[in-house]
Amino acid sequence: MTKTDYAVTMQVPKKEYCGLAFSLPEYRRRYDLVMGAMRARGLDALLLRCPENICYLTGHETSGTYTYQVLVLSQDEPLLVIRWIEEPNAFEYSWLKRTVTVKDHEQPLEKMAAALAKMGLADKRIGLELSTMYVTHAEYEGTRQVLPKATLADASGLVEEFRMIKSEEELTIMREAARIVEKGVQAGMDAVAPGVSENHIAAEVHRVIVGEGGEFMSLPPYILAGPRTRLSHGTWRGGRVAQGEHVYFEVSACKHRYSSAIMRSICPGEPKNPILRPLAKAVNAGLEAGLAKVRAGVVAEDVDTAVRSTIAKEGFGDIRFGDHHKHRAAYSIGINFPPDWGEGQIISIRQGEKRKLQANMTFHMVPDVRIWPIIGYGCSTTFRVTDNGYEELTKAFPHELIIK
Repeated sequence: MTKTDYAVTMQVPKKEYCGLAFSLPEYRRRYDLVMGAMRARGLDALLLRCPENICYLTGHETSGTYTYQVLVLSQDEPLLVIRWIEEPNAFEYSWLKRTVTVKDHEQPLEKMAAALAKMGLADKRIGLELSTMYVTHAEYEGTRQVLPKATLADASGLVEEFRMIKSEEELTIMREAARIVEKGVQAGMDAVAPGVSENHIAAEVHRVIVGEGGEFMSLPPYILAGPRTRLSHGTWRGGRVAQGEHVYFEVSACKHRYSSAIMRSICPGEPKNPILRPLAKAVNAGLEAGLAKVRAGVVAEDVDTAVRSTIAKEGFGDIRFGDHHKHRAAYSIGINFPPDWGEGQIISIRQGEKRKLQANMTFHMVPDVRIWPIIGYGCSTTFRVTDNGYEELTKAFPHELIIK
């Protein structure tokens, strides 16, 4: 393929539809980058199964990602092979004009193979996303069987390489998601009082986030009271707020499938557990140390070390692995579908990550300490890397334990 020998027609959905999240030039920029990467790898076609990658390129979204959908890229017009009942979503949200539908009694791989044969691609070099959770071993073997003459190549990470760096249009939406999640967490904090249940607090968070324009989240809000803060990824379960016991929030808001997230804790009255204040001091200092290290050109691992060593100096873990600080310092965040609001599989700020930070990467920095079975505390922020430092997207709350 040369730069101009592929066909693509981008159309704006009808006015009565939800429409595109981004401008057509933005989608065209992304499409051209991916087509150029395909050309560099010698691919005649690319089969995209990752829903984030499909949405990134086309705008198509659905919560029905548990069924087969694949975006076929080649010199021809792009084609979405999708479950029949899901086809209207492509017309509602994306610029795509070509689909092949799969009825529930039909075999998806056979429909995909027939479409590729019609496009003259069944015996070509075809890229697959082998590292995505959506391509199982059984699906890979099935693809080999229905495309016996094709040369199948692993194209994992081809699209993700471009997703790492956010455009200004993407950043605008992430800032909007940040404002929404801040309002949701504030509503949850306002609801905190002795005797109030975690469920009631979670309901307030949901009410405000949805009311402010937030869409379905890729993970639930994590809202825990008192000793239940010892749990990682624990959700509301009817626990009651007690005087002097903190409530932990880790919440995201999603807009056009882009998320910003934040952790904060609030305590009604002076903390009863004497470990909470020093624990909060250590974690908050870890967040500040990590942010102070951030700028374009810094090795990701070095930022993780700054967070980890700061928490270790306060007595809550050793510099490399951490006795109680068990989490990477940060993970990429941006476009997402369940079961995760992050993009940590693309890049994380962790030990062993030697890649350098680049301007307009976005991360959720998550210093977090859990002391089983006693207590836990986290304080986080979503930020954008800049040439000289960072832009904090979730900036409504100070980096501290909030006393109410």
